Amino acid sequence: MIYAPEDVIVYKLKYYLEGRMPKHLRDIAAMLVVQGDALDYEYIAEWAGQIGAAEIWSEILAEYRKGRP
Repeated sequence: MIYAPEDVIVYKLKYYLEGRMPKHLRDIAAMLVVQGDALDYEYIAEWAGQIGAAEIWSEILAEYRKGRP
């Protein structure tokens, strides 16, 4: 099965909540760098809210946007 990058990010957020493994946050950050504006940020934000990861998603996104030119 092939998942959209947005779904992988949502799953990584969920896995991070379950085990607090920093690897998942690093993976998300790397996906943001690679995918950039091609991602559906509203979709990710909606699902992050539904799984209780809205705050973490906001922090990751803020760090990503801070580093963009």
